[in-house]
Amino acid sequence: MGSGAHAAGLEPGTRLDRYTLIRRVAMGGMAELYLAQQTGAAGFSKIVALKRIHPHLSQNDTFTGMFLSEARLASDLNHANLAHVLDFGECNGEHYLTMEYVHGANLLEALTRARAPLPMEAALQVVIDVARGLHELHEHRSTDGRPLGMVHRDVSPANVLLAYDGSVKLTDFGIAKAMELTSATRTGTFKGKLGHSSPEQARGEQIDRRSDVFCLGILLYEVTTGARAFSGPNAVSYTHLRAHETSLHLV
Repeated sequence: MGSGAHAAGLEPGTRLDRYTLIRRVAMGGMAELYLAQQTGAAGFSKIVALKRIHPHLSQNDTFTGMFLSEARLASDLNHANLAHVLDFGECNGEHYLTMEYVHGANLLEALTRARAPLPMEAALQVVIDVARGLHELHEHRSTDGRPLGMVHRDVSPANVLLAYDGSVKLTDFGIAKAMELTSATRTGTFKGKLGHSSPEQARGEQIDRRSDVFCLGILLYEVTTGARAFSGPNAVSYTHLRAHETSLHLV
C-alpha cells in the first residue's frame, strides 16, 4: 500500500472478515481507528471500534506476535472501567483488534475543548474510575490462578474514554507492549507519550505496575490543574530530564 493510501485510510465499506468499515476516526503512529459494523447470522449487527495495525508493522513478525499475545490476554479482562476487547485477528495481511464502541469523547479532547481543569468532583471521579480499571488489569490472573503481571504502559488522557452516559473506560490494550519490545528497545530510544511516562519507562528499563501508578498521578495532576505535569522545549531535552528523575515507587 502506498503512502497516499495510508494517509487516506481504507475506504468506507471495506470489509475485514465480518467487519465493514464505516469511517476512520483517528490515526496514530501504530494503528488507525475505525468505526465499523459487525454483522452475523439472522440479521445480527453491532457497531464496534476497530483498530487496524499499520501495514509496515503487520509485516514485523516480532511485533505481530507480541500484539496478538497481548490482545489475547486483554480479551479476558471484564471490568466496567476497561473498554472490552471483543476480537482480534488477521485478514489478507491486515492485523486488527476490535473493541466495544464507547459513545462519547476521550479525556484529551475534553481537556482541549475546556482549556481548563475539570470540575474537582468530576476530575476525581475520572481518576478513581481509571484506578479501578488499572487495579483489575494489574491483579488479573490466568485460569490456573497465576498472576500475569499485566502493565498498561500508556495511561494518558487520549486513552481514557468518557461516555455520554457518565461511564469512564480505560482503553488501548494489546499494542503498547508490542511497540515497546520492537522499535523502542531496538533503537534504545523511547517511543510513546513522553509527557505521560514514568522515569523507568523513559530510560527504557523493565517496568511493572508502579509505572502505571506514576502515570495515574500525572493524570490526576492534569485533570485537576488543567496544565501539563511535565514538558520540555523538545523531545530530546524532555527525555533527558525524565531519565534523570527519581522514580516514585508507589505500591
